[in-house]
Order: sequence, then structure tokens, then C-alpha cells
Amino acid sequence: MVGLYSFSDNWQLMFLPIFLTVFWLLFVLKNLSSFRKEFQNMDRKERSSELGQLQINDLKKKYFLRSIIGLIACVIFYVLVYFIYS
Repeated sequence: MVGLYSFSDNWQLMFLPIFLTVFWLLFVLKNLSSFRKEFQNMDRKERSSELGQLQINDLKKKYFLRSIIGLIACVIFYVLVYFIYS
């Protein structure tokens, strides 16, 4: 039995992957901007010290993980919408 809505016939849902990709890229750019602000708030001596290098690595992990979590959330949202309308 064919469902009431077909995923391939609904043009709004065809643009969902594009929308989610753009949303994720904007989220990544926001994370890069936040990382740059935090990096610039550290003075040069602090950045070059061993503790500063550890803080920079922690910042990298923090914003990288946020980006990965955002990507996973977008994929889960897409899969949910796909299965609801299939």
C-alpha cells in the first residue's frame, strides 16, 4: 500500500539534505569563530607555554566534538524525517 506522502514526490523534502548541510556548515563556521575568539583572548606567552598548548588542544577537541555532534544530530533528524514520510 502506498503511503499518503511519498518522499520522492514531496519537493520540500528533497531540499532537506541541502538545508541540513548548509545548517551544519554554518554551525561549523560559528564554532571556528568561537575558537578564534578564545584563541585570541590568550596572550602570546600563554599560548607558547606547555600549559597553553594543552589548553589549545582542549579547545580544538571541544569545538571539533561540537561539530561532530551537530553533524550526527543533522543525520538523525534527516533519518527520522525520511522514515516518518516514507
